[in-house]
Parts: sequence; structure tokens; C-alpha cells
Amino acid sequence: MKIWILWLSLPILNSRFSPNLPESLLPNFYSQYPGLDPRQRPVETAGQRGLTHQNGGQNDYENKKCWGYEPGCKKKFRFSSPSCPGDFTGWASSRSEAKDLFYNQADFGFVKEQIKELKNYCKDSSASNSSSTSTFSGSSSSASHTSTSSLLCSKNLMFCTASHLLLDLRHVKDRSDRENLRYKMDVLSPGDIQVHCNLDQDGVNKQLEFMSPLQSWAPELRNIREAKEAITAANPSCDVYIDKPVYIMKLDAAVNMYHHFCDFFNLFASLFIRDAILKNGTEQFNRNNQILIWENMKYYSNFGAAWEAFTENPVQNLETFVGKRVCFKNAVFPLLPRFEECRLTLLARKTKYRRIENEAELVNSLQKSGRFEVNLARFDHRVPFKFQLEAIKNTDILVGIHGAGLTHMLFLPDWAGVFELYHCKDPGCYSDLARLRGLKYLTWEKMTKLTSLEVEGSPYTGPAHQKFRNYKFDVEEFMRLISILEDRVREDNRFKDSRDKSENKKDKMKTDKRDENEKLRFYEEL
Repeated sequence: MKIWILWLSLPILNSRFSPNLPESLLPNFYSQYPGLDPRQRPVETAGQRGLTHQNGGQNDYENKKCWGYEPGCKKKFRFSSPSCPGDFTGWASSRSEAKDLFYNQADFGFVKEQIKELKNYCKDSSASNSSSTSTFSGSSSSASHTSTSSLLCSKNLMFCTASHLLLDLRHVKDRSDRENLRYKMDVLSPGDIQVHCNLDQDGVNKQLEFMSPLQSWAPELRNIREAKEAITAANPSCDVYIDKPVYIMKLDAAVNMYHHFCDFFNLFASLFIRDAILKNGTEQFNRNNQILIWENMKYYSNFGAAWEAFTENPVQNLETFVGKRVCFKNAVFPLLPRFEECRLTLLARKTKYRRIENEAELVNSLQKSGRFEVNLARFDHRVPFKFQLEAIKNTDILVGIHGAGLTHMLFLPDWAGVFELYHCKDPGCYSDLARLRGLKYLTWEKMTKLTSLEVEGSPYTGPAHQKFRNYKFDVEEFMRLISILEDRVREDNRFKDSRDKSENKKDKMKTDKRDENEKLRFYEEL
């Protein structure tokens, strides 16, 4: 976690441009933007132009240090390299896989994946409207008007950035006076958020799967529509025009250090995603911006000083702008603290037979979908049975090929589903157990998309021979079947109730803590 903690120290350097970074991290920044380094001076020799360090050293920036998400960033030069000294049994097949899994889910590998997923939803916007939008995929279309706006989002609207955006908060005023809008998904109505471009409305609508308050920006951006006029300071529809970059924040919990630092960490990661779009460096660690909290209640937190790492301006909330139409030159919708993924456990076999030969490929597809919390379970004699039960109890979908490991379904939650990858010509065994247990069940359907592989030296023949082979599964068909089972699980009211109870328990803990803090402040004032 040092990537976050190091940055939260706040030295300000005296130079023509001062990225808000500690001295030790400047090489990582200036290796991307050498022209911004005040220690460099332009030189011109033998008809060649370039930069040299003021002390005469080579312009190698300590062997090209990098963060880790940039193209061409080598492992030995990136900011951090995970170590895995502990036991990885049960969730990775090797120490190397464990390191890669951590890096891709909790380090700059996650930032890199979000950047790769960026898509342009303003079909007629150009690089002049949003720097480098042409870098990312987006449908092309003949423009119905000249675009002044841009809208780029990662998959499932987990991160978005827009230029020249209008937010209409006029009808929110009455609600703001009488109710707490925190975690509400109906703050906006269709048309309350607008961009002036040929909007790919269908494309946006296809990204609305994560419809929950802290999982994505789907509750807000489902209401985005095309504006008839350019959204600029001269537009009379703009009651307020903000020319600073604005980071719109939906907070997890300001009273709890763990949850609130999830907010800060995601904002920090979002700075890198936005910079990958702008590609100029001058805004990435620049504190001349505005934080807008997507709540109408007054913000207070013992950890509020951490905002000073991100902005030099007072933090604002919706109450500042209710009743007005607010126009933003640049608005950022950062990553959010909770993804509420469906918990999926894949039973990995270490036996000679019935191995999933493309297991890593299936796991990668699940993780890339963004819909699942994937646990690769390698249950053997070294894994305590209570540990196995704990993992299964926290599973919504159990996946595995025909074998005794599927008996773990006895301990699944009542709403869970079982995907027996292939029954190996013994279709009744685990389908009957799932039926008796009251669980949802699926197995492989299209045998043309299943590859059976002979095991060298196998002596087994006859009717049971299917159990003494290994198998490779078509990834697209695998994801199709998983999606069917996922929908059935998510539609189960018991699944929804379990999530609500979990959230209510957390909210009660937050409320109790907030009440305790208010009492303490009251007695301190006395």
C-alpha cells in the first residue's frame, strides 16, 4: 500500500511547475514528462535538440522509473513489486500467479486495466475537445452538430471523465430540504445531466449493469442526454460555470477510517486514469481543482485533512448548488469504493484426470468482466476443512467439473447456484444433489464447444472413460452460461436481502459511530 501512503505527504516544490509529490517520487513522474522537469535545460548541439540535467548528468531519470501502468514500463523499474511470503494455497496455483493477481487487483495493474477499457461515448468528439479521445475505442458516426463535449468511461461506468457537461439540480432543491440524499439513486432524472455531442446513448445504456450507489456511476449517467447548445460560460442555461477540474465524489463512509480511505485511494488511482487521457502531466498532481461530494448533508470527518493531498480549495457538496444549473468545463467521476460483485468460487483440481486445461483463461475472463469476486479454490489435505467451509459459505456461484469437490454445495447459501462444467456422462449425480439442496444448477450444453483431451498412459476405457480425460472449455460459451446462472442468482430475493442486511449492518455501525462522535464533540464544547 505504499503507493498511497507515500503520496499523502505534501511537500511543495519551488519551480515553474510543482507536481504535488514527495521528492522520492519525482523520477516516476518526470520520466513521463521530462519537459516539465525544472532541473532540465534545453540544449542544441550538432543540429540536434534535447534536454540535459543541470548538473550535467544523463537524462535517464534513474533508469526510466515508472508507475507500472504505462506502456513499456518494465517490472524492475515500476513503482512497486508485490511480494508473497505467506501461504497462497487456495487462491493461486503458484507464488508468481499470486503476485500477478495482487498487482492486477490492488496495484497499478488495476489502473492499467481501467485505461484499456476506456471508451468514447461522444461519437463526434475529437482530440481538440478532449485530449487524446481518439486513443480509445468509440463508434464513429456522422455528427449531427459540432461537438463541444466529450465523455469517456471505463467498462460498466466505473470511471468517467467529461468535458463541457451540464448538471441540472433545480428540482433537487425541495428534496434537499427534507431528506438525506446520501446513497440515493434517484437524485437525477432523465435530462438532468447533458453533454453537447452526438451521444452514443445505446452504448451508455449497455453499461448500466452495476446499478447500485457505490458500485458505478450508472444511477447518475443513465440520465445523460444530448444538449441542444454548446455548454460554455456564454450559455445562458449555465447558472454557474466552473472552469477548474471538478472531482465528483460518492463517499463510502466519512466516520470510518478504513472506508473513508477507500474513497481517497480510489480518487488517487483516478488521477492516473485521467492523466492517461490528457497526456499533459500538468493536472495530474495539481491541487488547483474542486472536490464536489455527492451528498447534501454537511461534511465532517476526523480524516478530512487528507483532502489537502488532492485540493487546495474547500470541499463542497450538493447543497452548494441545489436549485441551479451547473456547467463544468471538466468533470471527473472517479472510481468508487464498492463493486458488489457476485462471489464465485472455482474448484481447481490437482488430480491427474478431469483437469481444466484452460483454467487460467476462464479465470481471466471472469475477472475482466468486472462482475465477479473470483476465488480459485485448491482444496486438498493441506487446507483445513473449516477454512473450506468459510470459503463456501461466502460463495454465490460454485463452479467445478464433475468430482467429489462439488459436494461442497451442501454448505452454500440457499440462494446460490452450481455450475458443473461437465458431468462426464454421469448427469444425475450432482444435479440431483443440487435439486435436493434447493440450489440453482447448470451444466455444459454445447458439446461442440468442449474439447476432450486424452491423458497419456491412461489405462481406462469403456463407459467411465469420460471421467479419465482432461478438458478445455470454450471461453465465450463458458461466460454465456455463467451469465445465465448469475442472473438467476441475482434475481433471487434472498440474495438481494443478504446484500441489504450486510449494508444495513454496516450503515448501523456507521450511524452509531457518527452519533458517538457527535456526543464527544458536544461534551468537548461544554
